[in-house]
Amino acid sequence: MFNPDERKKYDSNMKEIHIFEETKREHSYVFYNAMKSPVFFISERDGVMKKLSFMHNDGMFIYSSSIEDDFFPPQKGYVRVKNLINFYHIEEDETSFTFSGFGQVDPKVNYQLTIID
Repeated sequence: MFNPDERKKYDSNMKEIHIFEETKREHSYVFYNAMKSPVFFISERDGVMKKLSFMHNDGMFIYSSSIEDDFFPPQKGYVRVKNLINFYHIEEDETSFTFSGFGQVDPKVNYQLTIID
């Protein structure tokens, strides 16, 4: 269900991705990924996450969240992203598929609101 080599083929922002370990539960992984910066003034990001995927009825459910930095310390040149929770549902029929989900991520970007009178 989770193939880092395939992800690199279709995601041009993915700089590095690999699985550290497959847990005892099938389709459960701990993995590292590093993303290229989309623009020159934003630092590249990386993260270490756990991911669990499972099938139920006619759909696939995917859950992921960050794990502690001591598992794989932050790497020089990257800003560590905290994926607090991501949950997705993918359902498919004969002619299409539906992808829905939600997530909360701390991308470590300072957003400032400026109000002009």
